[in-house]
Amino acid sequence: MRILEITFVPPDKMSGGGLGIYQSIKSLLSVGDVDYIGPKFDTTLFESSDKLNSLCILQAKKRSISRMIFKNISTSFYDDWENFVDKINWNNYDFVHIESSRYYFVVKTILKHNIPIIMRMHNIESDYGYNIYCKNKSLSNYIRYYSYHTNEKKVIRKVNSIIFLTINDIKRARKLYKVKENQIYLNPVCININKNCCREEKEFHNEKFLKFLMTGTLNYGPNVDGVIWFLDNVWTKNYNNDKFTLTIAGAHPNDKLKEIIANNANVTLIDTPDDMTEYFLNADCYIAPIFDGAGMKVKVAEALSYGLPVIGTTHAFIGYEEIEKGKYLANSADEFTENINKITTASIERNVIYNEFYSKLSMNRSIEFYNKLSREIISKKL
Repeated sequence: MRILEITFVPPDKMSGGGLGIYQSIKSLLSVGDVDYIGPKFDTTLFESSDKLNSLCILQAKKRSISRMIFKNISTSFYDDWENFVDKINWNNYDFVHIESSRYYFVVKTILKHNIPIIMRMHNIESDYGYNIYCKNKSLSNYIRYYSYHTNEKKVIRKVNSIIFLTINDIKRARKLYKVKENQIYLNPVCININKNCCREEKEFHNEKFLKFLMTGTLNYGPNVDGVIWFLDNVWTKNYNNDKFTLTIAGAHPNDKLKEIIANNANVTLIDTPDDMTEYFLNADCYIAPIFDGAGMKVKVAEALSYGLPVIGTTHAFIGYEEIEKGKYLANSADEFTENINKITTASIERNVIYNEFYSKLSMNRSIEFYNKLSREIISKKL
């Protein structure tokens, strides 16, 4: 079986979006050979690299405002796509797998060749664009929202199968677009971490000081807002002392966040680390004060996969309804404080948290899902 993967976000193991693409490609490689069209990435991410062929590496160009206004095309990779698309031998592929609902121009091209299209919907792009517009009601943000909504509506109508990450996104897509039931599939964020990464039972009250962790892309609005809210309303009021430390690790922190963190003696900023492993290994508890955003929060999956207890909001736990161990729900400053205090006197069985995560949201689940879905697609073609 041969599959064409089209993405405008590269796979990686650092960002939420990149991890999602990594999951897709790793799962697709278990199905067959994969040709890749998308931005440059580290090919050593995949053990089956002999089955993964970089058909075209796209380079970003300056985003065209006129193109977004008149053609509803929002990606900076469009020029390279347009230059390469006529060279694709579409007859080589059993199906095409795309990673977003933003790009109808891609779907429109595929439809000419009568090939099944599977679309992985990482979030409801229309809602994502609208939230950006609501925070900054500029003309450019409205154009972006309109482009996302228009593209998403057309894409959903035309693709054969839609893979959602969460039940919430399925409900929302049904309401917005009247998605057909035979299009809908659910495959949440699934990741694999070496079991040796998980430490044994942890008795926090015997520790000299407790180490808390927050991660994420630190120039992304909901992440930044959550960090600042937590520091202002929880940390500085209750935990700004030598019994606790907080590490905030993530890509591209903005200047405002750097300044706020610098004013907290027991808070450390790790600016754009190459690898997050050591920070998850050294932490005792993960904090996820996310009140807004889109899709499933991959950072929560990472924390649980290391056996870390997670204190997070209802929004942070969207998509993790199956998980029972290690989740501590907090939607207010008082609830975060209550749960932190609860954890400081607890004995946390980290292997129990890890084992449940592995049994329910490991990469094996995603691989099994894609194998089943691909068989369905091929049987329908026959």
